[in-house]
Amino acid sequence: SFMHTRRTLMGALLMGALAATTTPGYAEDRDAPSTAQAAAGKVLRVGLIGLDTSHVTAFTSLLNDPTHPDHVPGARVDKFTAELRDKWKIEIVDSIEALLPKVDVVMIESVDARVHLAQARPVIAAKKPLFIDKPMGGSLADVLAMFELAKQHKTPVFSSSGLRFATNIRAA
Repeated sequence: SFMHTRRTLMGALLMGALAATTTPGYAEDRDAPSTAQAAAGKVLRVGLIGLDTSHVTAFTSLLNDPTHPDHVPGARVDKFTAELRDKWKIEIVDSIEALLPKVDVVMIESVDARVHLAQARPVIAAKKPLFIDKPMGGSLADVLAMFELAKQHKTPVFSSSGLRFATNIRAA
């Protein structure tokens, strides 16, 4: 199901974030939880940038609702208009710079991929593991720039479409 594909992406993000916090060169200068902290039941704080897609409410539900059938335990969206704030009681901040100290990992969800590079720059500089929803960038040059920044800052960055996990797409 589509929800299962979203759960698969969330699992990949969280596993990547946890692995990055224990990978030499990635944990430096970062206040992210370790694998031991996650095993001890600590929460991995997830920040969302770009609230103009239904993906943000779906991802928030997967992460925050333990009764959801596809719930991904171990993470919580804590910083991000109406459903997130009113239903989930999520804090909305007014800038990426205000978000970064409050979270361990970041998901860029903006529908307009032309803004992804500008949004990714401060996240990567802050060494926060980063997932960028599709399309990853507004151009190939933007995507290459993001990966170059990630390499320079030793920060894990990835992008993927959940459709690759959908049964009907895989069958085709």
